[in-house]
Amino acid sequence: MEHNRFKKVWLLAVCFLFGNVAYGQSEAKTNKNTTIRIDTRNISNELSNLFRTVAIELKKIDIEKVGVAIGSVADEVGREVENIEREVGDIEIIINGRHDPEHPEPHEGYTGTVEKSRIISKTYSVDKNDKLAINNQFGRVVIHTWAKNEIKVDVEVKAFEASDREAAQLLETVNITDTRSNDVISFKTTFEKSSMNVWSHVKNGKEERRGLQVNYEIYMPAKNALDITNRYGSTVIPDFDGPINISSSYGSFTAGKLDNPANQVKVSYGSASITDYTNGNLAISYGSLKLVNADKVNATIKYSGAKITNLYNGGNFELSYAGGFRIDEVDKNVKNLNINSSYSGVTLGIDENADFNFDVTVSYAGFNYDNQKMNLVNQLADPGKAKMWSPTKNYKGSMGKGSDSKIIIKSNYGGVKFL
Repeated sequence: MEHNRFKKVWLLAVCFLFGNVAYGQSEAKTNKNTTIRIDTRNISNELSNLFRTVAIELKKIDIEKVGVAIGSVADEVGREVENIEREVGDIEIIINGRHDPEHPEPHEGYTGTVEKSRIISKTYSVDKNDKLAINNQFGRVVIHTWAKNEIKVDVEVKAFEASDREAAQLLETVNITDTRSNDVISFKTTFEKSSMNVWSHVKNGKEERRGLQVNYEIYMPAKNALDITNRYGSTVIPDFDGPINISSSYGSFTAGKLDNPANQVKVSYGSASITDYTNGNLAISYGSLKLVNADKVNATIKYSGAKITNLYNGGNFELSYAGGFRIDEVDKNVKNLNINSSYSGVTLGIDENADFNFDVTVSYAGFNYDNQKMNLVNQLADPGKAKMWSPTKNYKGSMGKGSDSKIIIKSNYGGVKFL
């Protein structure tokens, strides 16, 4: 009974969010592209209020069942998100009334769209000490690496308007400035004030496409430092050796192998997909993370689902309101793994040949493990109070023969599961 009550409250939060997505899909299923309206200003408050409701309900529940419930429901949420992505397909997102500039092509319902474009191309000679800094919005930033001691930046600016004259005028409201100061080469996209409210409008009952798109194609050595700030657009980086500092918001971030210890990646209101990430810092909020190979990663994940396929030596993870945090396989040679979690289920796949000690503390949640693989030494922080109920429990033990390697997890209102 208590388990069902908890699950209903948790699913209420999920259904509230994804119900809006499903509604947007059903309303526009006759169009080639689905349009979903997302008011980002209200999402944070709505989520916070819903999770506070969950917290209140948790106090009424048999706490022994909470961990298992959260873990299973978080997995369900992750699967539902993937299903929605597959079913919706090509999504055109309107964020606070603005169209996603990465889908500029008109579809049924749009009328009178004319496209104009211009290209800016600049090349700089560089040495290993030079850094490239890009500040863009409303478009893509794509990095290509080469063996030349040069950085080449091609910028394509597109304008969409109802007539040739208006499109040409709109095109002139975009400014691309480039400077070189000491060891830093900088490019920045700016817009005149008159261009900021032209993304679309309704005329005679039909919506006319009006807007701008600014796309960067960059060629540079893989060892130089790179700094990118990009809003309302995707960012793509291949395997890259130099230090990177990425700030991506309202768009996707895709990368190959990133292994510089100075790396800083921040993604908000968008997805992050990375092949290899070693030694750097990650911050993901209001989005999602898919990471294939991770090693010595420091990550902060808020209001975002996260899946890591392989974790090697370890890492440090701070989780809050994550829609499910999962590591498919923790390597047998893991050294130190630290996870602090609030309102987030944690699932770890453990290599059956691994040897390590673990210390798991859960509050208002449970710890699920295979007692045939794990040797549990202590289940309560204070064995002398074993008969007293407490919302917080501590589990200490070992996997295999045990070793100096440690997995330490502290979780509040989120179940922990070892597979």
